[in-house]
Amino acid sequence: FPPAPAGDDLKRDVIRDFCDEMKPSKLREEGCAVCGTLSKSSDMTELSAELFDHALLEDPTGFMTRRERHRTSDLRRPLHGPVLDRNCSKVCKACLRPLSKGKIPDLALVNGNWIGEVPRELRGLTLLEQMLIARVRHNACVLKVHASGQYKLRANAVMFAVPTPKLY
Repeated sequence: FPPAPAGDDLKRDVIRDFCDEMKPSKLREEGCAVCGTLSKSSDMTELSAELFDHALLEDPTGFMTRRERHRTSDLRRPLHGPVLDRNCSKVCKACLRPLSKGKIPDLALVNGNWIGEVPRELRGLTLLEQMLIARVRHNACVLKVHASGQYKLRANAVMFAVPTPKLY
């Protein structure tokens, strides 16, 4: 005791491993076409027709997806085909596991999680602007406590309706 100082070979190995793990290709995140969540690019698989049965992700009711309407007089028409995020080209591991077994993932967009494309006018809003137009204000607190070798998760989520007047 104390241990001998690290040699030059060990230092080089540590620096090389660190640089390999910090490459942009290892840190890059992409959206999943099935659930829309961000995941590491290295943990995702390229979306293809052979990967799984895309019919699993079709909306049989026609109520989950609808074409964008620009006027109230426009008819409500469903979008046909699988409910996928068209801006994403990969599938995360969490979605690929159930899809390869012929099941729909819990967080898939086809399960009512699809809200459509973000309108051009609402893209790039600041946090303050988002809070001003939000219909619900939320507060969440999640704590992970590590005591005596055991983990405990405590959570509290509160949502308040924002009294916004209806504008016609």
